[in-house]
Amino acid sequence: MPHGRGDDRGHQARFGHRELLHAGLGEGGPSGFQQRPAGPSHKRFHGGGKRGVADRVREVDNGFTNPRTEAPRAPSVVGDKAHDREPDDTAGFLSFLGSWDTFSMSLPPPPRPDHPESGEGEVPRPGPPPRPGPGRLPEATWRAVEAIPVFLIALVITLVLSIPAGGSNSCSTRFVLGTLAGELGFFIATVTWLHYVDRGRVAALGLPGHPGGDLLWGIATGLALVVAGGIVIAITRAVGTAILGHAPREPEQVLPCVQGAALVVLAPIVVLAAPIGEETFFRGYLFKGLRRRFALWPAAAISAVAFGAAHFSAVSFLLLVPGLIVVGLGLAIVYEKRQSLVASVTAHATFNLIGYLMIALSRR
Repeated sequence: MPHGRGDDRGHQARFGHRELLHAGLGEGGPSGFQQRPAGPSHKRFHGGGKRGVADRVREVDNGFTNPRTEAPRAPSVVGDKAHDREPDDTAGFLSFLGSWDTFSMSLPPPPRPDHPESGEGEVPRPGPPPRPGPGRLPEATWRAVEAIPVFLIALVITLVLSIPAGGSNSCSTRFVLGTLAGELGFFIATVTWLHYVDRGRVAALGLPGHPGGDLLWGIATGLALVVAGGIVIAITRAVGTAILGHAPREPEQVLPCVQGAALVVLAPIVVLAAPIGEETFFRGYLFKGLRRRFALWPAAAISAVAFGAAHFSAVSFLLLVPGLIVVGLGLAIVYEKRQSLVASVTAHATFNLIGYLMIALSRR
């Protein structure tokens, strides 16, 4: 019966151990062991500079398998030939591990993102959204088309507030109260729609960031608009005269019946109430809603045309509409520049103040 691989290796192991004992104890057996020169135990075991018993044991253990502790392995087959032993590449694998360890240690450690002192590896943590500060308004939560229902609601509010004035026999009283009702209608309709329908913040309309600078910008803009508006009105008058063959009729911005005390009461309405109500709607709501979709100049032009058209009440006002469109354009630009209703309200108030003074002085 042929011997297996385990029997061959067991025979080799027993032969190797006998050879090892023969080399370690000598040919004299136990007596040979006693006749060896005395020396330190570790030298006798390791053999000093020569190969000792420990070296021979390691060679035998590494070279042969122990038939009592290890099961025989099936021979590997390549093609149709069996091989008793696969090549041992343990040394090469250990060498590879050593080279990989050296390679990995030569690389710099990656930066720690969570380390506060790491420079390039620091990962910015998302913070809270930027809060609107000076010069920056909250984004509009409405669309420009919503200005149409707001305008219609303002007309309804104006009619309701004008009911008490309608029962008065005084022309000046009806005019003053009707003017105040119209400006209140713009303000109430805009703020109410913004709060209850759009769920937006009133600050989005343009609360001041730097009131001092807004006032100065507003005054300077208002003075410039007086000049620009006057030039446009003069050109419009000249064109109308050329077309009609005579000077067009001047519009009555303030009825002739408004004299004396009524004219004085009208002053704060024209200089304060009108700028606040109209700027809240035309610049704070309409213009800003347009800016969500259009660039500066298209949005300013559309809001300016709406501003001029809102002042049309008779054919004679066609003389004023082009000049008011230019004024509305300037008000939109200063609002965009300062991001504040204070700037546009101040410019509007400056423009109205000069116009009011011219009318009041002409009725003395």
